[in-house]
Amino acid sequence: MIPEEGETAVVDFTVELFKTLGYVRRERVARTRVDLPLLICGENKHAKTDVCIFDRSQNDIILLVQEDKRLEHGEPVNARAQLVAEAVGAFNENNAQREAVGLPPEVEKVIPGIIMAGTSPAFFKIPVTRALSTHVRHGTYPNWHRSPPTMTPT
Repeated sequence: MIPEEGETAVVDFTVELFKTLGYVRRERVARTRVDLPLLICGENKHAKTDVCIFDRSQNDIILLVQEDKRLEHGEPVNARAQLVAEAVGAFNENNAQREAVGLPPEVEKVIPGIIMAGTSPAFFKIPVTRALSTHVRHGTYPNWHRSPPTMTPT
């Protein structure tokens, strides 16, 4: 499938912006359309990033970018939900990479995310835990002992 022209422009703009601002350097790479396997309610699905920053020294995805596509095609697309799905997928992928090299998996991580509405960014900190990943995988709801974590706009 060939991406829409506007989508390509926003993705290209974001990658060039990261390069210009110094986020992309020797050990960090801006990658586009990374396919993250995600088990949801017992079914294999995929979350696909628009852009992510991959840190080769840590072998981790450290930042996610999702374009807000609500304005295209009149489709009801929830960019925040897509960003959270990508964060859970990135958390799982990062832990799989850690385990592959003999490191223990992380129990929790806050993954920064950006939603791009055209060239306007909205920044978020997305808390992801192994418990959340397990609940997504099994399609169950967490039993919160305190108020649930929120995706914090910054």
